[in-house]
Formats: sequence, structure tokens, C-alpha cells
Amino acid sequence: MKKPSNDFRRVSDAQRAALEGLRTYAERLAEKQEAALSNHDQRWEAEKRRFQPKLQNEFHLGRITPRLTQREYRRLRTEFVERRKTIVEHYAAKRKELEQMKEVILDRFNERASEPRKSRAFERSRRDRDTGRER
Repeated sequence: MKKPSNDFRRVSDAQRAALEGLRTYAERLAEKQEAALSNHDQRWEAEKRRFQPKLQNEFHLGRITPRLTQREYRRLRTEFVERRKTIVEHYAAKRKELEQMKEVILDRFNERASEPRKSRAFERSRRDRDTGRER
């Protein structure tokens, strides 16, 4: 990743604000991804518990509670794996867009830093000096 040059005087406040905004957005994105994945995993654990073998004395409508067949369990597991993969890919795409935006901002930052700085000192005009009598 590109690093900004050391000349921080040449960076605008807007670029600083944009970089700070991108950093906080990246943090929020990571938090949202973690929350979405933990929520998804909790749902999968609840679904798995629902279909685990029950104790012999646990009844459902007078019978032992049914459990999933292997085929149904595998189908359910693949559905949850696909959903998890979709969540991860979604947030990876967002992170990639974020990195591209950061690259653009840092490129612009480096362009401004490498531009020759205009001198603010007084410059003499290039026209010939008028003499007092010829005016």
C-alpha cells in the first residue's frame, strides 16, 4: 500500500478528513461483518441443536421427537455454508472498494506533496522599470 509522504503541510484538510472517514468506515465494516457472522453461526447452532438426537424420555405428540435424516442435514448444512460464504464475499468486496478509494486519496496526496511549492516571497515583476521622467 502506498504511504503518504512526510510533507503533511501540503495535504488538505479534506484529504485528512477523507482518510479519517475511510478508517472509521473500515472499522464499522469489520464490526458489521463480525456481527453478521456471529448471528449466522448462532442460527446454525440453533438449527443443529433442533435436529440432534433427543433423549429417550423427550416426547413430541406422544412420540419420540423426530430427527433429521443425513440427507436433510447435509442439505441444511450446505445452505448455511453458502450463506456464510456470501456474507464473507459481500464484506470482502466492500473492503476492496474501500482500499481502492484509499489508494485514490493517497495517490492524490502524493501528487500534491510532490508538486513544487510556490514561493510566497515577493517576486519582482519582469517589466522594465519606468524612469520617473519618461512617465
